[in-house]
Amino acid sequence: MFNEFVRPSLQRIGQGLGRAVFHLDGPAMQGHLPYVFEVPEVHGVQWTPGAGNPDVYDECWFDLYRTIIEGGRKVILLCFPPDAEALQRLFRALPSKEFYIHVEGPDREIGEALQRLVDKQ
Repeated sequence: MFNEFVRPSLQRIGQGLGRAVFHLDGPAMQGHLPYVFEVPEVHGVQWTPGAGNPDVYDECWFDLYRTIIEGGRKVILLCFPPDAEALQRLFRALPSKEFYIHVEGPDREIGEALQRLVDKQ
């Protein structure tokens, strides 16, 4: 069903925009990754663990991130709240250049500190 219904849409979006992102929402969706990797127009996979699951910082997802990276895609994470220690753990395990991280914090100082963390990688 993925190849019949989702793949054509991803390809059209990717061709029209030059690239596409696939939103992977929850552990049950991980089975779609091999099919996503067959669509060259998809350049990134946004991961959302889903309600009741550990957040994106949890090490239980690191193998998933490795799979996405090894599939030639960037990992896109929405990190709320920002957590510098958790990002340090993540970037010790995996290269920061393979991630697009969206964080929102209460002030510019937190954003600048997180940027320095990424720059050190």
